[in-house]
Amino acid sequence: MSKKIVAVTACPTGIAHTFMAAKKIQAWAEKQGYEVKVETQGSDGVKNKLTPQDIASADGVVLAVDVPIMDMERFDNVNPLKVRTQELIKRVDDLLPTAFLRGKEKTTAQVESPDEKRSAYQVAIGHIMTGISYMLPVVVLGGLLMAVAKITGEFIDISGTPIETLDKLGFMTIKFMYPIFAGYLAYSIAGKPALIPAFIGGLMTDEPYKRFFDLEGWAPSGFFGAIAIGFLVGYLVRYLNDVIKVKTELTTLKTMLLVPAVTGVVMVLTMEYAINRSLAR
Repeated sequence: MSKKIVAVTACPTGIAHTFMAAKKIQAWAEKQGYEVKVETQGSDGVKNKLTPQDIASADGVVLAVDVPIMDMERFDNVNPLKVRTQELIKRVDDLLPTAFLRGKEKTTAQVESPDEKRSAYQVAIGHIMTGISYMLPVVVLGGLLMAVAKITGEFIDISGTPIETLDKLGFMTIKFMYPIFAGYLAYSIAGKPALIPAFIGGLMTDEPYKRFFDLEGWAPSGFFGAIAIGFLVGYLVRYLNDVIKVKTELTTLKTMLLVPAVTGVVMVLTMEYAINRSLAR
C-alpha cells in the first residue's frame, strides 16, 4: 500500500511561491508513487482544501508556509513538517522524506516555526506583505470604479447618473485600504482575534475617522499609522493569548471577548494619543 502525503502551501502574496511549492510537492510525491493532496491558500482563495479525513489518513503532513494559515486547528493533533516555501522549493528531495519520520502524534518537542529561521526584518516584511496582498484588491477595485467614472465624465455629464455613483463608491472603497491592510497585517501575526481590533485602528488612520468625529485640525497618520497599529495589535494579541490562562471551557470567551476588548482599549488610546499625533502628516 502506497504512502499518502498531504500539504498546505501559503506565502505572503499568495501568488508565486504558494503554487511553486505546491507543484514541487505534487511532482515529488508522484515520482515516488505516493498519494498526494496539496491545499493552496493563495490570492484566489483556498483551493483543494484538506478535510479532517485527509489529514487523519495521511502518513506525512507538510506545512510549507510563510504566513499563518486558515483553519490551523485542523493540525492540532498531528506533527507536521513546517518549512518555508522557498526552502522547500530548493530542497524538496531532502525535506519531504522527513515528513514520514515525524510520527502521527504531536510530540512535546518544540516544532520549529517559519519565523525561527528568519531575521526580525524578514519576519516584519513578511507580515507587511501579507497585509498588502489583502489590500491590493481593495485598491484595484476602487481605482477601476473611479477610472470608469472619470473616463466617462470626459465625454458626457455624469451628474446624477449611475456613473457618478460608481465614482463615489470607488472613492469610498479606496478608504478601506488602510483598515484592510492593518487588519490582515495583525492577522498574519496573531490570527483571527487580532483582525477586527486592527481593522478599527486602521479606520482611525484616515479621513473617515476625522469626518465621523468632526475633528478640526486633525491630520491622519496614513500608511505608517496602519503599519504601526497592525504590529501593535498583532503582537499584543499574541502576548495576551500567551499570558492569560483560563480553563478550557472558557477559551472561546477569552479569544472572542476578553483579548479583543483589552486590545481594543489599548489600541484606541494608542492611536488617539500616540500614533496619530506622532505620525500625522
